Amino acid sequence: MNSFFGAQRSLLATGRQTRKRLVTSWIAYAVEILEICTAILLTLLVAMCLTAGSMDLLGQTHPNQTRLADALLERGRTLLRDGNYERARAQLRDVIRSNPRLSQAYILLGIADNQLGDFAGGVVAFRKAIRLDPRSEEAHYNLALSLLRLGKTSEAIGELEEAIQINPTDGLAQYELGQLQEQSGQPAQASKHLEAAERVLREAIRLNPNDALAHYNLGAVLLRSDSTVVQKEGVAEIEHALNLDPGQAQFYITLGRWRLDRYELEAAESLLRGAIDKVPESFQICMMLGLAESELGRWSAAQASLERAIKLDPQSAAAYGVLGEAYTGLGDYEKAARTYEKATALNPAADNYYFEAAVAWDRLNRTAQAVSLAQKCIQLRPDRGIYHYMLGKLYAKLGRTSEAISELKTCVRLNPDLDYPYYALSQIYEKTGDRAQAQEWRGRFEEQKKAQTHGAGVGQSTEEPPAGLHPSTTPAPHTQPPR
Repeated sequence: MNSFFGAQRSLLATGRQTRKRLVTSWIAYAVEILEICTAILLTLLVAMCLTAGSMDLLGQTHPNQTRLADALLERGRTLLRDGNYERARAQLRDVIRSNPRLSQAYILLGIADNQLGDFAGGVVAFRKAIRLDPRSEEAHYNLALSLLRLGKTSEAIGELEEAIQINPTDGLAQYELGQLQEQSGQPAQASKHLEAAERVLREAIRLNPNDALAHYNLGAVLLRSDSTVVQKEGVAEIEHALNLDPGQAQFYITLGRWRLDRYELEAAESLLRGAIDKVPESFQICMMLGLAESELGRWSAAQASLERAIKLDPQSAAAYGVLGEAYTGLGDYEKAARTYEKATALNPAADNYYFEAAVAWDRLNRTAQAVSLAQKCIQLRPDRGIYHYMLGKLYAKLGRTSEAISELKTCVRLNPDLDYPYYALSQIYEKTGDRAQAQEWRGRFEEQKKAQTHGAGVGQSTEEPPAGLHPSTTPAPHTQPPR
């Protein structure tokens, strides 16, 4: 019996060992298969990398990279067309990182740079585009515009001539070249190119009367004329382009800017408000609409438009500048001051934002904060009398009498036609008990008032911030839409 049970235990042990060997061998087999599959996958990945790398070495791009670059490029083009220049520039830089051989990406990047006032950056981008595609008439044309902004007229003429040689039917290049030649004292050549520009665009319209872009380009050319009759025709052409294709943001931007420049505020507001529902959200349209509303004193509407503009482009100092004006109009001086300070952070060279922030803090009797901002104004523009007047007034509030007198006298020296520093000086001397000086400055103040009454001087000096459009808050000068 014992031997029977012993034999059974032996058989069971043998069975367990056999199963253990079988499990172990299956695990080893599975591991071996996994290792083989991993090796195959790694080989495939290496082969794909080598293929992409060899395509790069051959000047080619992997199809996946091309598809990605095309999608990013189209997004950048849309942002640019809608006036969202900061976002467009960031997007186009991503495109170039993805595909550094795409000449169109450099062209669009250069246009974004130009619109943001970075004309040197535009030159670099357009030159790279030309290296990749020397026959790109678009790159030569836009390079010429950048060079013009940098004062390099002779180089700009050369680029325009190159663009026309590539495409003699480029009406815009013909027009720009004609303008430059006219300014350079070459009337015969200028006349030839100006006539060619108009002829080319009118011919395009004759061949296709429903070509909205041709109507727009002709209108843009005619708006640059000195003749009001010709300008009216230009307005009609762009309005016709809008009727044919109401979804083009650039059409509204060009005509809206033209109306703003001429202070046609009601017409500009009506045009730009109509654009809001017809085109994708555009920074430039919201910005210019807010500017028109602000100048018309429609502060709440301006606030809404400018906040929308800032949402589209949070890096726009100009948008914060006009928004600060809207808050001032609404009587919210603290918000105005903080908004102007945001504008100074984004554009530290813009002296008028420091001034407006100082005025807002002064209205809240936050004199110390106002003083530091007024001092910054003078660091940036020591030649502006109004800044010295502001600082002198603030010093007087703080009881810093000698410094106040010095600043006010500097204002008088820089701008003797302003009357209020004379009055401020008479008041300070009155408080200090210096009756003789107080009477002298009071007399000079009365003389200034009489001179202004008789037309010898204007009540508001050119040194005072203008009541109209602030030069640094108007949108950047427009070149041409991407072509």
